[in-house]
Amino acid sequence: MLQFTARSLLDPSCEAESVRLDSICRVFSIMVRSAYNASLEGNCYVCAKRMLKRRYFIKNARWRQWAIDEARAKIEAQKEIIPLYVKDLSWKIERVKNKMARTANPLKRAGYEARVRKLGSKKWFYEKHIRNKTIPRIVFGSKQLLRKLAKSSGEEKIELLEQWRRKRNGQFCSVGQANQGGNANTRIKKEQDGFLLEIRNWPPEDFTVRLRVPDVYTPIFQAAADGLISCYTVRVVKRINGRFDCFVTFEINESPIVSRASRKIGSIDVNPTRLDSVILSHDGNLLTAKTFEESALIYARKEKRLWLASNLVEKALRWIRSYGVNTLVIEGLELNSRVEYRKHVNRIIANFMQKKLIELIKMKALKRDWILCEEEPAWTSTIAEAKYKKQFPRISIHQLAAYVLGRRALGFGENLSTQDLEAIPQRKRQYAQAYTWSFYGHRHPYLKPHISTDGRMGVEDAKGRDAFDKWVTPCPCPLGRAVRLSVLLTGGCRADEARARGHRVNPPSSYQPDVNRLSGAMLASNASIVNV
Repeated sequence: MLQFTARSLLDPSCEAESVRLDSICRVFSIMVRSAYNASLEGNCYVCAKRMLKRRYFIKNARWRQWAIDEARAKIEAQKEIIPLYVKDLSWKIERVKNKMARTANPLKRAGYEARVRKLGSKKWFYEKHIRNKTIPRIVFGSKQLLRKLAKSSGEEKIELLEQWRRKRNGQFCSVGQANQGGNANTRIKKEQDGFLLEIRNWPPEDFTVRLRVPDVYTPIFQAAADGLISCYTVRVVKRINGRFDCFVTFEINESPIVSRASRKIGSIDVNPTRLDSVILSHDGNLLTAKTFEESALIYARKEKRLWLASNLVEKALRWIRSYGVNTLVIEGLELNSRVEYRKHVNRIIANFMQKKLIELIKMKALKRDWILCEEEPAWTSTIAEAKYKKQFPRISIHQLAAYVLGRRALGFGENLSTQDLEAIPQRKRQYAQAYTWSFYGHRHPYLKPHISTDGRMGVEDAKGRDAFDKWVTPCPCPLGRAVRLSVLLTGGCRADEARARGHRVNPPSSYQPDVNRLSGAMLASNASIVNV
């Protein structure tokens, strides 16, 4: 399940609305911290809700429930991540000890011993929490500001203290449920010239605030206001400059596209500073490759890195689409925080936005109505260097790794010869050979043709490698199919409408959807967005 977040801006029309928003942010943040402390003390859920009602006079049970859920989510996240820290620290200690055993330089050995002591101290700290079933202390707000506050004095300390308090008391959230018709306490409403956010069940009375929505998100906010979206979550964050940002999150759980797949597929290999894209034919041959690089991804500040990553993904997908491709293969997400190399390498790996880049690729491919396949990325770079580097000397290793990833999705393994295996260490050759052979005949489910008497997709998989090269017509779009995200965001249309216009996936960018016609079609066919 993916989560799509649309960013908007709250525009209070008067000082009273701004004061009320600030009050909600402050009280809700205090409720989260109180619920956090109560959960650490072992209080039950019902006791925590009663405590919040008695202490902060919030009668609505949903506001108190969301504050408790957010506090408990922080605790559960800490409990899940501490064993991973211990595992990674054990791996780092073992790696440093192996380095120390291979060197005779006394200065280097002293440095390695100091590193082992430092890592061992961290490991003991986390193991102690695991034994005692506790979690480390967390900082609500900005940890960086708190450190600066501890070192400051005079007027600077007063200013930093005010900033830190704004940071830790600067947000509230309202979680939607499917049976609430969107969201019970924060509802999106349509106005003549825009949208309003209605905040309900917060004392003393309900009120509305103007919502400034970017044009690209207007159709999906219109669908939310019309009640066509089952649920959505609203989070309001107050910035230090007094601005109120509103993040509306929609959950997306859609089936793969029912449309004619391209005879070519695209594949992307994700790296710290670049995206390596290739185009493959249906029989596993390499057609073309291109690299999209942005060196600032590992050095820029967080906000700028997110902007650069979005632009980088957009460039790569536009290039792939220029070849008439609507099927994309990416590597399965496997996060690993083990970092124990040289300092500059550690910094590159620590700032590697792997999860964010893959999420951006998934979301942008979903908006375009593409078929998205995830494959196991193990041994792709090793196979690329061992087997294909001599055949394609002018193509980089990362581009060839994307090529191997695409071949796996098509069901092609890699038959490594004796000469190819010489590039792989002796202790890994047998495992590498057995692993790469295992991909023969295991095409990704989204790319498998099926057997049917009328030449359309059936139930059973086609047998034999020759059947994978046959052109098989997909089934027509079923009636009452859920409206895809691209219909609301990018001016797209349903798959059957797209084929009627002569387009495989989306109509030209000049096509603008008629929101009234779209809403009427949704209601007429009893269609709705699935788990949005």
